[in-house]
Amino acid sequence: MNEKIIKIKEGVVIDHIEHGKVKDVITILNLDANKDVSYTLGVKHESSKIGNKDFLKIENINLNEDELNKIALISPNVTINLISDYNIINKRKVELPNFIQGIVKCFNPNCITRYEDVKTKFYVVNQNPLILRCHYCEKSSSKIELI
Repeated sequence: MNEKIIKIKEGVVIDHIEHGKVKDVITILNLDANKDVSYTLGVKHESSKIGNKDFLKIENINLNEDELNKIALISPNVTINLISDYNIINKRKVELPNFIQGIVKCFNPNCITRYEDVKTKFYVVNQNPLILRCHYCEKSSSKIELI
């Protein structure tokens, strides 16, 4: 099947999203609530790098570091393409930082972050598979629940 994917004039293309995770990216970026942003998603496209992939084209948006970190937690092999006047002006892979603050909940129900107004802090112990260790309770887990 021959299909044409429309180019965007200004914005961001998030490519190589693990298949099935594009809806999570839409949720964490809160795209459905943002009336000034339009987006196009592609699901289950062939990729020589990762088998099947999803992608997301978002017009008129810039992503901040917290948003990029959240995307890296969901799908660590994502490529971010910045688009200006229909051309890619910058292309980069997301990188999971060694320290994550305020974007993931601690899985430990006894952690201080669950009952006090304290911003969560995690250290990345391992990237593949992803394991995070809480700064406060020092528990490690591969369970990820974004705030």
